[in-house]
Amino acid sequence: MRQLREHLDSCEVEKNTVQINSQQPEQNVSETVIYIFDESTNYEHDEVNNNNSDVPADMASVETIDIDAQREVVHVLQGNESNIDIHVALKAANFCKEKNVMDPIEILKKFQQEMVTGRNLEISNPAEMIEGDVNFILIDRESVLRTGFDEISSIDQKEMRKTLDVQFYNETAVDFGGPRNEFFRLILAAIKEKYFDNGLRELLFADYEMVGKIFVVQGAPSFVHLFQNTHVTLTYKRVTNLLTPEFTEEGSNGYMYEKAVYAAFLRYLREVASGRRNSITLAKVLQFVTGADEEPVLGFRLHPSILFHATDSVFIPTANTCINCLRLPRPTHQQGLPEDSVLFESYDYAFTNTYYGLK
Repeated sequence: MRQLREHLDSCEVEKNTVQINSQQPEQNVSETVIYIFDESTNYEHDEVNNNNSDVPADMASVETIDIDAQREVVHVLQGNESNIDIHVALKAANFCKEKNVMDPIEILKKFQQEMVTGRNLEISNPAEMIEGDVNFILIDRESVLRTGFDEISSIDQKEMRKTLDVQFYNETAVDFGGPRNEFFRLILAAIKEKYFDNGLRELLFADYEMVGKIFVVQGAPSFVHLFQNTHVTLTYKRVTNLLTPEFTEEGSNGYMYEKAVYAAFLRYLREVASGRRNSITLAKVLQFVTGADEEPVLGFRLHPSILFHATDSVFIPTANTCINCLRLPRPTHQQGLPEDSVLFESYDYAFTNTYYGLK
């Protein structure tokens, strides 16, 4: 794939080659201005918006970002390219200032809205067709770090803001969010293990630059409070609140069967939460449904759900990660619900499989 991309790039260069004189003209260097927020950001704990009831108590006093903070103007000599990212950041900052947006999560959402171009990152309405430009990359699960670096390094700097469209080797899923979440989960874990667990490594500056690019396309900005130890371990209660069942009409035969299999699924989740299902964890269940093994900082655009469908034999769950939907097979009049021991083995098999449909 790397050689193919290099060949296509060289063909593009040859097509656009022009005659140049042996005497090279002086490079035209223009002066640009970059605005940098002063680090002495003012945190006013008393002015936190009390209407944000969803913000955890330990975060309620963390940040009220004063966007009026003093800004230093730094003049730098730069080439002809303008620093678009700075203008995007200032646009988002000005919006938050004008609208009095003080919640860091909402500020992140606004920045993401301004920064990302092309196709939407996630589906907000399953009934609508998602269209738009993307950066398509092919990834080998067995070599996520190498193929991820190769593919992302081939993206033109001017195109880095477009949504990534991820496909894994020999898998068929169309990426509307799930495969991309899976890719970032895998590559960020690989980056942590290789580059950070044993301290920063010398003479790998090019790799660290690529790591920075991956952090950017993964979700753009970060605020200090997000680096604090605010991670909440998934619990049985949290997972069951996230995975909302969508039952058919109450009183119907389907409703009775759906309640039966949902009750069995809850018994299974209790075993998972207590560590009685070997390597299966609640994080793996959430990952199977959404492609993410923890709840995103910005939340799920579409709330995870459980849909039920009749089966005449197999009770292995499936998922549509594009819309965060778990599909649970339910019994019928002809096919009863298996014993828990048999049913839970089918669930184990599903939740240990992370592949998006093999060709």
